[in-house]
Amino acid sequence: MPGEKPTKEGLLYDFYFDETSRVGQRTDFFLIFHAILLEAFFGATHEMPRADVGILRCLTAYLWFMTGYRQRWILRHL
Repeated sequence: MPGEKPTKEGLLYDFYFDETSRVGQRTDFFLIFHAILLEAFFGATHEMPRADVGILRCLTAYLWFMTGYRQRWILRHL
């Protein structure tokens, strides 16, 4: 209700609900982006672009892993 003071439990529940919805969004983005990188990796005709795409893929996989690990840590502490 407007003008109602938020409680600590209500804010925590809202934060938890928002964080769990972000997990699904990040999973979708991860799968789509890696599918694009996989297609670029197999579509590359020269060795140098294939190496660049492979390195980019490993770096983004590490980034997504660390983001997911942070997300898991936050959800375990809620």
